[in-house]
Amino acid sequence: MLKLPLPELIIFAVVIASYLAAAVAGILQLLSGGEKYKRFLLPLVALAVTLEAVILIFRAVAIKAVPLTGLFESMIVLTIVFGLT
Repeated sequence: MLKLPLPELIIFAVVIASYLAAAVAGILQLLSGGEKYKRFLLPLVALAVTLEAVILIFRAVAIKAVPLTGLFESMIVLTIVFGLT
């Protein structure tokens, strides 16, 4: 993952931060037992899934093909499919 170009690496860091923020919001919601943090979960996960799609598009442009041969790209597609359904 550290061999990604700088724009993709920045987006990847934002994806990780978004998933971590969603995890923290979920934990806080479970601890408080209320609906207080529920409104943050969907936007944070949707942001992360969308940014993963952007990374996949950048990879497709870089190699001029659909990048589904590597484990990283396949995991992004699976996250998009299961994250949006």
